Amino acid sequence: GANCTDCVSDWYGTNCSVNCVDVPGQYTCNSTTGEKVCEGHWTGTECDSCKTHYYGTHCDTFCQASPAWNCSNTGDKECIGHFTGQNCSLCQSGWYGSGCDRYCDLNSTLWTCDDNGNKNCTGNRAGAKCTNCVKDWYGANCSVNCVEVPGQYTCNSTTGNKICNGKRAGSDCAECKEGWYGADCSVECTDTTRYTCTEHGNK
Repeated sequence: GANCTDCVSDWYGTNCSVNCVDVPGQYTCNSTTGEKVCEGHWTGTECDSCKTHYYGTHCDTFCQASPAWNCSNTGDKECIGHFTGQNCSLCQSGWYGSGCDRYCDLNSTLWTCDDNGNKNCTGNRAGAKCTNCVKDWYGANCSVNCVEVPGQYTCNSTTGNKICNGKRAGSDCAECKEGWYGADCSVECTDTTRYTCTEHGNK
């Protein structure tokens, strides 16, 4: 200035000893003191740091950590645990629940998995691991049905095969052993040369 009371461009302060050059989008310079006035999401005395939750070379990427992700130095979401997806809002294959912390094996032939990771036993299987059979079903694949009939037969606890009671016989235990007759196979009768036995065991 004519009286040397002004500062040249980019210099500020009472003694014109503070240098400051505007950086558009990052900061401007206070016209009196030359202090940097941060813009956007920049912060710090030099406006060279990002505000909390902001990242990137221009501090324009927002990222706030959550139970599903952490934030990288560039503001990208880094999924943690078994979360996955662009927004870490999905669970990895085989993992379920709001925290993606419940596992259910999708490759099992014993069950299917519901949306909460609960096992739904297939076929006639039951139990927490689907290794048991539901009532009245037996065998390695729970494919043999057997319902006990009191007085006629019981069921083998492993195979489900019918175990005939008393003098009963046949695949369904509906017949009587040779020499036994009656509705409950309790009448004994043996054919001889003198007589034969009727279906009721009468001579």
